[in-house]
Amino acid sequence: MLAFVFIIVGVLIGALTGWIISVSGIADIVVTLATSFLLVGVAMYVMPQPGGGINQTLADLISGKVPNFIPPLICLILPILLIWIPLYRSKLGISMYAIGSNKDAAFLSGVNVNLTRIKLYAFGGLFAALSGLALTGITLSSSPFANISNTATLNSVAGAVLGGVALSGGVGGLVGPALAALILYFIPTILLAFGIDPAYSQIVTGALTIVVVLLGGLLRKRTAGKK
Repeated sequence: MLAFVFIIVGVLIGALTGWIISVSGIADIVVTLATSFLLVGVAMYVMPQPGGGINQTLADLISGKVPNFIPPLICLILPILLIWIPLYRSKLGISMYAIGSNKDAAFLSGVNVNLTRIKLYAFGGLFAALSGLALTGITLSSSPFANISNTATLNSVAGAVLGGVALSGGVGGLVGPALAALILYFIPTILLAFGIDPAYSQIVTGALTIVVVLLGGLLRKRTAGKK
């Protein structure tokens, strides 16, 4: 029951973030980062020491342990099938790409930019809540001071960029970032297999992100030059 409450809270926080961006006109990344810092502060206040727990049945469902018959890979695919594909094919999904490509052109085409943005941020809050539940199910505890929380921002941006999402907007999907996030998850294991300290995984992630963004920018300039 609490899991559904947390999901609803995530949706509401996402919608609130979208509303603040729409009303204030401040850049999305600024408001999003500010909201994340605020939430980390609230988490530190609520739980100043590591601890807590999760229902074992839910944890088994997330991690794919016996007697759960749903493997974790299916848990990764389900949000794509049940949430992303219907959104992608809907009017809201089309408006999303239109706003990302050109906000002014989308407005002139009859798209309610502010309302669409609020709805999309609500979907972002939904995915963030699901990610939080999955992480809690894997770690079986919670702590805002954990290393994984300190690197979550870089990994989320890296997963989106490596998955083909343009930071300028209008390009990308969910399948690519999901696969990229899966690859990033295995980077420490790959480094360990080559005898390299897994702590250097953040260097690899950052370097990959810079290279992909650089190549993407060069390709866009080259395409624009041909036109």
